[in-house]
Formats: sequence, C-alpha cells, structure tokens
Amino acid sequence: ISKQMAAVLVPSLDEDDDQPSFKDVIINPVIVSESVQYGALTEGEGCLSVDKDVPGYVPRHDRITLRYQDVNGESHKVRLKNYPAIVCQHEIDHLHGVLFYDHINKDDPFKAPDDTIMIS
Repeated sequence: ISKQMAAVLVPSLDEDDDQPSFKDVIINPVIVSESVQYGALTEGEGCLSVDKDVPGYVPRHDRITLRYQDVNGESHKVRLKNYPAIVCQHEIDHLHGVLFYDHINKDDPFKAPDDTIMIS
C-alpha cells in the first residue's frame, strides 16, 4: 500500500493548557492552501533526523489548510497557523525528502523574506 504518513504532536504553548495544539496521525497529507505571509521560529528549527545544529531562519507559510486522512480512514481538513503550521510543514517535508535546512538562505542564513512573522 502506497501511503505517506506522519505522527504529529504539537504541545500547547500555554503552560496552563494540557491539551495539544494539534495531535493526529496524518496520512497522505496535502496542503490545499497557504498564506502569502511567512513565519519562522526565532531560534530556527532543529530535527531529530539531523545530528548537528544548522543555524538560520526557516521561512514557512504562516497559515495553511491541511487535508489528510486519519488512521481510521476519516478525512479531515484543518486550518493551522503559526507554530502548528510550521510543525506540520516540517513533517510533510520529510515525506518529500526535504529537510529544514533546505529552506535556509545559503548566502545569509538569518535573512528572512520581507514581512516574515517571527515566532518564539
């Protein structure tokens, strides 16, 4: 069976909220729409698949609409923004053989596209 899947858990950024911002197994995920505006983590991104620090901003779409199936075969369509959108794009990139450092500006790693929202 040809399927792409990733398990995604985005904890809440609110210390008082123990419910995750997003949690699901996403099967055959497709980003059906994305914002023009970019977002990037102020500390950059890291990855358990990469055994070294690669400094720089990783610009990603700040808002996405994601369509996928869960492990029960049910279809979902969710809108994500800021950190949850970045995490899902990071995981979907893995499914396509892309790593976070592929998005970093090689000439100026800490230059982000104009009007990028910096997310801490």
